[in-house]
Amino acid sequence: LPMARYIKYTATAGPNFFAFLAELDVYGQTASKLDRSEWEVVDFSTEEPGEGAPNGLVTAALDGDLGTFWHTQWDGASPGYPHFFTVDMKKTVKILAVDCSRRQGDARGQTKFKIYTSNDGVNFDDQGTFNFNPNINDVQMFPLAFLPDARYVKYEAIEGPNFFAFLAEFNVYGSVNQ
Repeated sequence: LPMARYIKYTATAGPNFFAFLAELDVYGQTASKLDRSEWEVVDFSTEEPGEGAPNGLVTAALDGDLGTFWHTQWDGASPGYPHFFTVDMKKTVKILAVDCSRRQGDARGQTKFKIYTSNDGVNFDDQGTFNFNPNINDVQMFPLAFLPDARYVKYEAIEGPNFFAFLAEFNVYGSVNQ
């Protein structure tokens, strides 16, 4: 289900050379950026606080500050892809989309990532692979096609020009299940 501001209707076939339409209704999921104040990082591949905490720590990707960032290990070792973190959102939500922001001003990070979701934190469903533009500071939005219900969300960087990955912010858009 795509997120969109505009919708275009195109009549492509019919018994005549003209088309008409009395009404067009659009139905969708009401969603907003979820509150992250109770979220907990429950698993991650690596983190690197070598540039001065909170920079480098996984929790920096959830702190609401574009000036801080999660960075995978680079001091003492050079682990390669994939790099990941898993968040317990503490509530089951219907997820519409995620957004990501790069480490501001740094284009050396990941170019592809995957999103996984889970209800139990053990069994995860693949929600797709996404291309990430490491050259822009702007927030990048990524709709999830299947609108999963999940309590856990896993971000997994899978490709990039270097062995490391980093992220300034990660958000989930959806609605809390009642």
